Amino acid sequence: MADEKVHVYAHMMSEPSRAIIAFCKINNIPHEVHIVDLAKGEQKSPEYEKINPQKKVPAIVHGDFKLFESHSILVYLARVFQVEDHWYPDDPKEQAKVNCYLHWHHNNLRQAGGYYEWKVIRTRFHGEPPNPEKESYYYGFVESSLNFVENNLSENSYVANTSYPTIADISCFCHMMMYHMVKLDFDTYPRIKAWMERLQASNQALVKVHEPLLKFIEESL
Repeated sequence: MADEKVHVYAHMMSEPSRAIIAFCKINNIPHEVHIVDLAKGEQKSPEYEKINPQKKVPAIVHGDFKLFESHSILVYLARVFQVEDHWYPDDPKEQAKVNCYLHWHHNNLRQAGGYYEWKVIRTRFHGEPPNPEKESYYYGFVESSLNFVENNLSENSYVANTSYPTIADISCFCHMMMYHMVKLDFDTYPRIKAWMERLQASNQALVKVHEPLLKFIEESL
């Protein structure tokens, strides 16, 4: 199956979607991106529901195999395409550290995404009135999550407490880029800022995949 192209169903404003696309590009995994127009509700179509019954992005089709949930997809791609071991290590302890971060991410950093959703997306693009209570609630996740990542990083480490980048870093980076929507000052988080700069310097595909997001922010916000 490693010879077969991976069909990635995604939206470029979706941070998990960008993580899958970036990982494919970084590792030269043969793939084709199919943009799912969320504004038009294409994710709710009967055709797409056969690919992802959750009706969300991203999802992949690889041969006759279908998979959703971005972290599961990243693990699958790392294994099937036998990418460099550091992305998802074979060593049980190192792999456990990566898994630990991936589980933490869903219940913390992804929850923090509610902040830019309520502060920007719902008000600017869906016409909903501001909701200070929701903003305040989700900002609590922003503070706790970013402080956790900041305190967990050392000068040369990565988010899963490894000395090399893993799929955890790809997922985390793609989420962090969303904070440009709310003009977050990364100077407040110097370790996170340095870590992001290291990833960008060594993975140009990671930079490239975020160009549509940054263009959208520049033109719309």
